[in-house]
Amino acid sequence: MSDRLRGRDRAPSSYVLLRTQASRRPDAPAISAERALTWAALFHEVEELAAGLLSSGVRADHVALLAVRPGAASVVVELALRAIGAVPVRIGPGAGAAETGQAFTVAPVSLVVVDHPERVDALAGLPLGRAKLLDLTDTANLAGLVEVGRARLRQEPDAIAHADRMVAAHATLPRVVGSGGEALAPTESRQSMLLTAHDRVLLVGEPTDAFTWQVRSACLATGAALGWVGGLEELADAIGVVQPTVLALAEGAATGLEPMLLDATVGGRRWHSAPGSVLDAVAAVAEGAVVGGPRVPRGSRRRATAIAALRPWFGADLTQVLVAVDTSRRLRSALDALDIDVDVEPAAELERADLPRPAARRARPRPPLPQRQPSPVDRHFAALTRPEPVVEEEDEAIPASPHLRPLLTGESFLDRVLAEQAAARTAVPATST
Repeated sequence: MSDRLRGRDRAPSSYVLLRTQASRRPDAPAISAERALTWAALFHEVEELAAGLLSSGVRADHVALLAVRPGAASVVVELALRAIGAVPVRIGPGAGAAETGQAFTVAPVSLVVVDHPERVDALAGLPLGRAKLLDLTDTANLAGLVEVGRARLRQEPDAIAHADRMVAAHATLPRVVGSGGEALAPTESRQSMLLTAHDRVLLVGEPTDAFTWQVRSACLATGAALGWVGGLEELADAIGVVQPTVLALAEGAATGLEPMLLDATVGGRRWHSAPGSVLDAVAAVAEGAVVGGPRVPRGSRRRATAIAALRPWFGADLTQVLVAVDTSRRLRSALDALDIDVDVEPAAELERADLPRPAARRARPRPPLPQRQPSPVDRHFAALTRPEPVVEEEDEAIPASPHLRPLLTGESFLDRVLAEQAAARTAVPATST
């Protein structure tokens, strides 16, 4: 663990950045999505959950597998785990079950966090026998874990700050298990991505995408408020909630935005009867405006003005779109016409970052039994009285806790799910009479 110690780098950790924002702008919005949290509220949630996990046995070098959808809960859990030195890990879309299982055999998972009980199904077959489960939908259990954290902080107000100081910032970077079973992490970035503390950012992308990490890191560094959804199907509703000044689109969302706009509605109706022709006209006018550009077809200028009907769909405050990949000429021209700037911010590079492994076995001598005075016969039994090494292995599993249940042992949720599925398959449907 020597390369994970804080002394190896001086970059501020995510916990330090969060504490700084909470100190400077406690009442400013930090999360603006399905749950609205100020920076002070976010800091307290993260610290209390981190203290609860720490008191329940989660510690530095523990691997935590997250199956949590984008949103406030994902942000809180990830920041809490990083604050105590644990490593949050997600399974990438290209990772096979066998490869992922091999990765988790080498670096065992200690904690599994889910935001829906059914997500445990997707983990069947992975070597998670010693892992504990934290189900965020079990509100009573989660509240108990947070209360344990509050009690810990009352006794040790600096418990999380101390735990955070012990581990280097780079060591807790979120990992993604990709194709081939390799654990990858984004290169640590403190770039602002042109964001300011007054921005409201709406991020569209999956947690396993490096671009989403880059945007979330920039929000934490600059103090911009973050709204986060996983896909374009949630975008229209999220715009109404967040009222973003900046829209950040990961690669999949960036390429899918133009087709989505062709079917967009404003006030319950399609914004134009022939949206494709309007986008073509806008692009033609933009090209014609360039010195030496092609001649603008007749009627295109008048048709291009219809693009204004699309502006309410983006919200009144949107001024910038950040994309991981360049957009089409039609989309860029349309956004330009709506006074929305487009900036390409390539996703951070993913590089290999091994998961923490269990502590190496260590041997210590077994104390010899009390001996009588040596006699000539003892030379024949010297091997029996010589101290023998005892091989001990440090237990990497999280100890029993009332708030972190066994995942695959005893009466776990997965056992119940599998039993219910088996019962459903064998159930005889009732016949009507």
